[in-house]
Amino acid sequence: MKVLDSMLVNREYIVSDECSYTDLAFVPWAIIATSLLDGVERAEIVSEAPHYSAWLDRLEARSAAANVLEERIETMATVPPEKGFAKLLQRG
Repeated sequence: MKVLDSMLVNREYIVSDECSYTDLAFVPWAIIATSLLDGVERAEIVSEAPHYSAWLDRLEARSAAANVLEERIETMATVPPEKGFAKLLQRG
Protein backbone atom coordinates (compact mmCIF):
# COMPACT_ATOMS: atom_id res chain seq x y z
CA MET A 1 0.00 0.00 0.00
CA LYS A 2 2.83 2.38 0.74
CA VAL A 3 4.22 1.97 -2.77
CA LEU A 4 0.85 2.85 -4.29
CA ASP A 5 0.48 5.67 -1.78
CA SER A 6 3.76 7.20 -2.94
CA MET A 7 2.67 6.90 -6.59
CA LEU A 8 -0.57 8.73 -5.81
CA VAL A 9 0.95 11.74 -4.08
CA ASN A 10 0.74 13.98 -7.16
CA ARG A 11 -2.06 12.33 -9.12
CA GLU A 12 -5.61 11.12 -8.65
CA TYR A 13 -5.08 7.71 -10.25
CA ILE A 14 -2.10 5.40 -10.86
CA VAL A 15 -1.30 6.43 -14.43
CA SER A 16 -2.71 9.96 -14.61
CA ASP A 17 -5.53 12.07 -13.22
CA GLU A 18 -8.09 9.92 -15.03
CA CYS A 19 -9.23 6.45 -14.04
CA SER A 20 -7.81 3.77 -16.31
CA TYR A 21 -7.81 0.01 -16.67
CA THR A 22 -4.71 -0.04 -14.47
CA ASP A 23 -6.64 1.41 -11.54
CA LEU A 24 -9.61 -0.89 -12.04
CA ALA A 25 -7.33 -3.92 -12.30
CA PHE A 26 -6.00 -3.10 -8.83
CA VAL A 27 -9.44 -3.04 -7.17
CA PRO A 28 -9.62 -6.80 -6.38
CA TRP A 29 -6.03 -6.75 -5.13
CA ALA A 30 -6.73 -3.74 -2.93
CA ILE A 31 -9.83 -5.35 -1.42
CA ILE A 32 -8.00 -8.61 -0.69
CA ALA A 33 -4.91 -6.83 0.63
CA THR A 34 -7.02 -4.72 2.97
CA SER A 35 -8.92 -7.80 4.16
CA LEU A 36 -5.69 -9.66 4.89
CA LEU A 37 -4.62 -6.92 7.28
CA ASP A 38 -6.65 -8.56 10.01
CA GLY A 39 -7.18 -6.22 12.92
CA VAL A 40 -6.04 -3.14 11.04
CA GLU A 41 -8.74 -0.50 11.06
CA ARG A 42 -9.48 1.70 8.06
CA ALA A 43 -8.39 4.70 10.16
CA GLU A 44 -4.91 3.19 10.45
CA ILE A 45 -4.71 2.70 6.70
CA VAL A 46 -5.82 6.29 6.14
CA SER A 47 -3.13 7.60 8.48
CA GLU A 48 -0.40 5.35 7.04
CA ALA A 49 -1.39 5.69 3.37
CA PRO A 50 -3.75 8.64 2.91
CA HIS A 51 -3.33 8.91 -0.87
CA TYR A 52 -3.93 5.18 -1.29
CA SER A 53 -7.03 5.38 0.88
CA ALA A 54 -8.44 8.36 -1.05
CA TRP A 55 -7.73 6.54 -4.35
CA LEU A 56 -9.54 3.44 -3.12
CA ASP A 57 -12.49 5.59 -2.03
CA ARG A 58 -12.63 7.17 -5.51
CA LEU A 59 -12.60 3.75 -7.15
CA GLU A 60 -15.24 2.32 -4.82
CA ALA A 61 -17.47 5.33 -5.57
CA ARG A 62 -17.54 4.48 -9.28
CA SER A 63 -20.80 2.72 -10.03
CA ALA A 64 -19.22 0.09 -12.29
CA ALA A 65 -16.58 -0.83 -9.72
CA ALA A 66 -19.16 -0.88 -6.92
CA ASN A 67 -21.41 -3.20 -8.96
CA VAL A 68 -18.58 -5.61 -9.72
CA LEU A 69 -17.46 -5.65 -6.10
CA GLU A 70 -21.01 -6.31 -4.92
CA GLU A 71 -21.42 -9.18 -7.39
CA ARG A 72 -18.09 -10.64 -6.33
CA ILE A 73 -19.01 -10.45 -2.65
CA GLU A 74 -22.37 -12.14 -3.32
CA THR A 75 -20.74 -14.87 -5.38
CA MET A 76 -17.95 -15.52 -2.91
CA ALA A 77 -20.48 -15.66 -0.06
CA THR A 78 -21.67 -18.94 -1.58
CA VAL A 79 -18.23 -20.50 -1.07
CA PRO A 80 -18.14 -22.69 2.06
CA PRO A 81 -16.27 -21.01 4.94
CA GLU A 82 -13.82 -23.88 5.19
CA LYS A 83 -12.51 -22.90 1.76
CA GLY A 84 -11.47 -19.55 3.20
CA PHE A 85 -12.32 -17.41 0.17
CA ALA A 86 -15.30 -15.60 1.70
CA LYS A 87 -13.10 -14.14 4.46
CA LEU A 88 -10.88 -12.50 1.86
CA LEU A 89 -13.74 -10.42 0.55
CA GLN A 90 -15.22 -9.26 3.82
CA ARG A 91 -14.99 -5.49 4.15
CA GLY A 92 -14.55 -3.64 7.34
